[in-house]
Amino acid sequence: FLYPYLLALGDWIGFRGLNLALWAVLIGCISLTGSMILIHRLSRSGGASEGIAWVVTLAFAGGASAWHAFSGMETMLVVLLTLLTFQALWDVWESSGDRHLRLLVASSCALTLVRPEGGWLALGAVISAGWVQRALLRKRPRLALILILPVAALAVQPVVNLVLTGSAVA
Repeated sequence: FLYPYLLALGDWIGFRGLNLALWAVLIGCISLTGSMILIHRLSRSGGASEGIAWVVTLAFAGGASAWHAFSGMETMLVVLLTLLTFQALWDVWESSGDRHLRLLVASSCALTLVRPEGGWLALGAVISAGWVQRALLRKRPRLALILILPVAALAVQPVVNLVLTGSAVA
């Protein structure tokens, strides 16, 4: 749902015609770079040595990941948002505080809006985060309300379709 709007942003800033493909590749390359940073960080957080973390990161960056980054499709953006959701969830498990919960909600919402299948990961992530941070959420019940947003994001595409076309189906 969100990817066509990102492509429209490229058109708006001047990537028109075949140059729009360059914009799509740029999104893919930025997503690949961000994914590499997160893979390295998650590897180190999981206890891997610096050398092993780099091997894992470089192995990820080659082959299919590079192809997807240069394909012009939203695949690497989905990977980036998935890894960002995992990183935010890891941070929620490791420490208390609403900053990590907010990042988890933001990344989960974005993931759900880019690919609806991301809603399943979002649902699992917010349930897990809510369970781990239940003491914080009891103290600040309004904070618990933001955990609903990633699941509610699943309704955005059908509602927009309904408003624009008269049908909830894409």
